[in-house]
Amino acid sequence: MKIFKTPQSDIGISVDPYKEEHKLVLYLLDEHPEKERLISFAEKRHGYGSGNSDSGITYPGDLDEYDKEQGIHIEDGYVGIYHGMMGWEFHIPEVDYLELLRLYYSLLSLSSCERQTAELINRLA
Repeated sequence: MKIFKTPQSDIGISVDPYKEEHKLVLYLLDEHPEKERLISFAEKRHGYGSGNSDSGITYPGDLDEYDKEQGIHIEDGYVGIYHGMMGWEFHIPEVDYLELLRLYYSLLSLSSCERQTAELINRLA
């Protein structure tokens, strides 16, 4: 998998091979105001959200009893991706999310964050 800048994309970033879910993850990453903090959330396996757009990432451990009573479930090894204002919600393998995060850091030339993400991927493999 690779990502690249492209003016043809609505967010200026595209992914190859193309998967709509991966593009949406990149959209969330790009929308986050503190890009360098995303790896610390991933290392703690803790999600994050944006109140402005009702969007974010949810790890299985983030779900509380109320969520479970509402029928919300995320399989181990997956993360939940959601964007309330745009009306989408789906799950992807955690390793795919982390690989997209690593590639995103590479695109931004945040080499320290990219290295931390690669180390996390290796620990989970």
